[in-house]
Amino acid sequence: MNWKNELSKTPVLILFIVLISVGVGTASALITITLSGNVIITGFLDMTGDKITNVGTPTISTDTATKGYVDEDISELQSSIDNIALEIRCNDFLGNIDFHDCNLGNASFSGFILTNANFTNANLANADFANADLTNADLTNADLTNADLFDVNLTNANLNISNLTNANLSYADLSNADFTNADLTNTDFSEAFADPKCLGNPICDILPLS
Repeated sequence: MNWKNELSKTPVLILFIVLISVGVGTASALITITLSGNVIITGFLDMTGDKITNVGTPTISTDTATKGYVDEDISELQSSIDNIALEIRCNDFLGNIDFHDCNLGNASFSGFILTNANFTNANLANADFANADLTNADLTNADLTNADLFDVNLTNANLNISNLTNANLSYADLSNADFTNADLTNTDFSEAFADPKCLGNPICDILPLS
């Protein structure tokens, strides 16, 4: 066989011949193979821990992506997230937002405007709502265990069957708030007030009118 002539043929044939000459199953083959054109591989390509380098920039979803490409993509995404977070912090307005069934434990909404927000069935344990406006918010069956609701505005808010165990509602405006069947174990209502009423729990009866 004329090896020189055979090696000038298609890339697939070149790879096939080299594998035969090296020996399939060889522990390590110290050989460099330069191919041009398209190479089709069926089955697995086992790099035994080595790298595939000099990969082009991906253009379709099935292309291989380099670490640099992924890092840049993540960096751009993080920048977008940071910008959104900054915009939210600057505006502090999340009125009418829907957070039902969301896991927001330890989240900070301090000072936010959350009028008409939907927090039904949400996990808000240890969340910070200090100085927030929750007028007309729906917190039905929300878990507000240990939540900080200092000086929060809960006018017309629905806290039906919510869990407010150890929550801080000091200085809160509870006007027309509905606490029907809420768990108010160790809830701090010091200096909280209601105008003209709050519903559903004896604690409401002792709150001063504003």
